[in-house]
Amino acid sequence: MKSHLRLIAIGFVITTCSFAQQLILTQTGTGSGEIKTLDGGGNWNAPIFTFTDAAFTLTSIVDTANRHELWTAQSERYGYAIHNSLVSIEIAGVGNFTVTYPGTQSIVNNLTGGFAFCRDEHGAESDLFDGPADSAFLTWDMLTGIGPISGTGSLLQWGEIPWIYTSGGYLFFTSSLSDHGAFPMTFTAQVAVPEPSACAALAGLGGAGLRNISQTAPSSGLSGLVSVCRRGLTATGWDQKARARLHAICCYATRAAAPAS
Repeated sequence: MKSHLRLIAIGFVITTCSFAQQLILTQTGTGSGEIKTLDGGGNWNAPIFTFTDAAFTLTSIVDTANRHELWTAQSERYGYAIHNSLVSIEIAGVGNFTVTYPGTQSIVNNLTGGFAFCRDEHGAESDLFDGPADSAFLTWDMLTGIGPISGTGSLLQWGEIPWIYTSGGYLFFTSSLSDHGAFPMTFTAQVAVPEPSACAALAGLGGAGLRNISQTAPSSGLSGLVSVCRRGLTATGWDQKARARLHAICCYATRAAAPAS
């Protein structure tokens, strides 16, 4: 598992500045909820964070090579779906967290003109964040950028199993169709074409760590990468695409460098 995470961290540094077609999907909205953990006996601890009507930004990175078609029972194609490679959520006044489990996917419905962020586990593919609805989605093929699109969104089924686990604990939105209803939101899809400045910056951040990984003990190189990229996150001048990539590198490198439990 440790070596697998190291490979992910190394591979992500390399592939983010390749010509692979990636999209950065961003949904913004407002919600209430909490983040909490379980104790050793399987009981809930007191919430670590609670928030009410907090603005949040959900960012998903997808690889368009993984796109697949969605079909109705009547053999009619109604849209596309892509498994999310990386997902992070920033909640105002709470923090920025990486979604680690379960797998999730992004879906566009070309028949209804809607977008959804959903679970992507066999037998558990329920919607989590629906919206917005717009005629632009009737023809969007999830291969190009689109938006920003404004509309309304809904949070639903966050209390269903499997629960959404993040780097900060289990995340539960209590806002849903059954209580708070829809809220204003925006959606944007950006093609993650590496800019020379972003790639140069990422290469500088990851280079020392990669050299250490290849020349010294793996954990030493990853620890160095974690330290350097964390300092990079506090720096100014990063565009949204570069910051999303850097945040992902930090998350994976941190998990890979952590002592084995």
